[in-house]
Order: sequence, then structure tokens, then C-alpha cells
Amino acid sequence: MNERKEHWSNVVPNFNRAYTYIFPMLGQNKNKFKNVKSCFIGDEEKPQFNKHIFLLHNFSGDIEYSRYEKFLIKHPQFIEQYSPDSETDMFVFSVPDMMIEDYEKILNSKYSRISQRYKQHIIQFHSPYIGNIKDKAFFKVLYRHKDLRIKIESDLKVKLTSENEVSSLMDLNKEIFKKWMKIPENIPQV
Repeated sequence: MNERKEHWSNVVPNFNRAYTYIFPMLGQNKNKFKNVKSCFIGDEEKPQFNKHIFLLHNFSGDIEYSRYEKFLIKHPQFIEQYSPDSETDMFVFSVPDMMIEDYEKILNSKYSRISQRYKQHIIQFHSPYIGNIKDKAFFKVLYRHKDLRIKIESDLKVKLTSENEVSSLMDLNKEIFKKWMKIPENIPQV
């Protein structure tokens, strides 16, 4: 693996909470979104856009990427595009008005308390890509599945009630894009 790709695999969280629970706010399913590396709720260098949706993409100068870029720019929630480094593009979107309450619940790690409508949307967004949805951790988190609660109780040696969330708190070090996530310019290109 070359150093630039290794940087990405070791530094940038691919499937963080934002990718799982917030990215679906932008569409009906993932297949319209290509080259998405990760999703964030902010960028430490762009505080004016905190509490937005950031999609980090692997940049490609080909015609297909150019068409895709136009698709993103035409998105009704699109706000801005910028390049954090020479190999990526970041697209910033506002949170749809009808999803602000669910967005806030997710930021506060209240995954099971988001609306039933949005839970179903998350499942629809991800389901074509993951097989049996009811076996997936994010499904169990959304519905505070008993099996996951029992596993957490066993692993952490604690007792949870049926009202407790069955997932960890959102880790802002993985959810906000940071300077150290950029590909350093001193890593040679292959």
C-alpha cells in the first residue's frame, strides 16, 4: 500500500456515526453518491459551517467525476465545495429543515430517539449494501435491541435499563474533520 493510501486508512474514519446516521439526510439511497470517503458534522477550519453535513470525496479529474460534482452542486442542500488537500474535495450541505430535530438527537447520541420516519429512511438508505439489516449493529442501536444491551452489560460489567442507549457517545474527534486528517504534502504521490 502506498503512503498516501496508508495515511487515509490509518487516519480518516470511513464509517463514523455521521456516515451512518447523518449522511442519509442527503438522499434516498447511497448509490447516487460516489467516491464518498467519509462524512462529518464539521471542519475545524470552517467553524461557520458547524452543524452541517460534510461529504469528503476522493478527487478525480475525469468526466464522470465532473458530472457527479455537478450533481452535488445542484443538490438543494448544497452550500460550498473546497479542497482540504490535493487529493480530496469536501462538499458542505445544510441539514434539511424537516430533519433538524433528528440531527440534534444524533449529535446528542440519542440514536434510538430519532423519529420513526427517519429511522426507516436510514435503513432504506443503507440496506441495498449490507445484507440482512436486522443483524447490523446500527439497526440494533436505532431500536435499542436487547441482544446489544446484554452484550454491552457483559463487556462493561454494568447494568442498563431498557431506556439506555446501546451505543457509545458521538466522538467528535471522528465526526469533525481535522487538519491532521489531510494528506500531508510531503508524502510522495505514486
